[in-house]
Amino acid sequence: MTSKRLLLLIITLLILTFGAFSDTAATDDFLEVKVAFIGPADPIYSWWGHVAVIIENKASGAAKAYDYGNFSFDQDSFVRNFIMGRLYFLKAASNPARLLKYNAFLNRDITVYTLDISLDKKLELYKFLENDILPENRVYLYDHFYDNCATRIRDLMNLVTDGQFDRTYDVPSDKTLRTQLRRSSYSSPFMDWLLNFALHAKTDAPATELEGMYLPMELERGVASLIVTDTDGNTRPFVKNIDIYNRAEGRAKVLDYPPPRWQYGLAVGLILGAAALLLKKNENRSRIKLRAVSLFSAVLSLVLAVPGSLLFFMAFFTDHYYTFWNMNLLFVNPFLFVTFAFSIGKLIRKNTGGGLSRCWMITAAGAGLSIIMKMLPACRQENWETILIVLPAALVLSGIPQQLILRIKSGRQPINAAE
Repeated sequence: MTSKRLLLLIITLLILTFGAFSDTAATDDFLEVKVAFIGPADPIYSWWGHVAVIIENKASGAAKAYDYGNFSFDQDSFVRNFIMGRLYFLKAASNPARLLKYNAFLNRDITVYTLDISLDKKLELYKFLENDILPENRVYLYDHFYDNCATRIRDLMNLVTDGQFDRTYDVPSDKTLRTQLRRSSYSSPFMDWLLNFALHAKTDAPATELEGMYLPMELERGVASLIVTDTDGNTRPFVKNIDIYNRAEGRAKVLDYPPPRWQYGLAVGLILGAAALLLKKNENRSRIKLRAVSLFSAVLSLVLAVPGSLLFFMAFFTDHYYTFWNMNLLFVNPFLFVTFAFSIGKLIRKNTGGGLSRCWMITAAGAGLSIIMKMLPACRQENWETILIVLPAALVLSGIPQQLILRIKSGRQPINAAE
């Protein structure tokens, strides 16, 4: 085979392999790079949206959508890995038209941004993405805040801008990682509380705008507003065209600044505390009230013990690092099962000594310690909602307010509350 024929064969193979993406005779216009931002859907794992890079060859009609948010419940050991905090996600390519159409069917916001970048950068990006979806490269260890479907594409935006993306947004943000997370969960009060309950104090530390782009919606804001500078010193918008593909109907609004919920925690705490106080009043003079107090204590301790035990397990036995050193564990933890046992014992036997009161005293002390530790910067966790839910009832059931009232009335030192 002559060298000329060999060269022709190599060129033909390259065209077939790359779908004419590397056609050197083409101009910048033959290849388009787009970023599709997809809003929330119904399943909880999709509340924070999604993002994909689309590369289109207008000359050949070839197109691919690349994204980093793929997983399957049928994966080997998926449940065990999920529980242990080891989430393995897949990098994949799909048909862009089908991807957008399917997500529109799911009633999700979809906005597609066409990027204004050079042909060299488009080809570099294409080569990178094709390499990323190879079988030996396509699996990665997912991280909720630092390595997910949005951060991976955020890094690609930095690649095609020669570092300008990072330099622009590596600045202090007015939102913490927790605040960013709550923007999409706020409309679901219980899940909002549960997610906040699990997150440790580091998610309340100052963050940069770049770090906040673990959320697709924040990345979208960055892509839409970026101004880039070329090698000649000329500036231009990073985005040259915006296409609103679909707008969701009837979905809860994603808030820019979700307000705190401590006032709701206080309301729940005062209700629980008032109920406990009403039941505790003259409990030793009424068999019905004695049993009612025991039943109330049993239900409350069990309801708190379950999430407390799950958090304890996640914090000490898994790779869910965002639960480590969680201040809520000072007062919502597996010890509440001991309180539950004393509550059942008192319900059955009517008298367990001072054990039940002392159990609740430990819980109240833990909540108080959590408040005191907020003076330390590393422990300033936004957990006021949980503190205010637990503390009032824990104080009443510990007998501390009754002892203080007795001391004020009698002028003597308080004694241990009778069971």
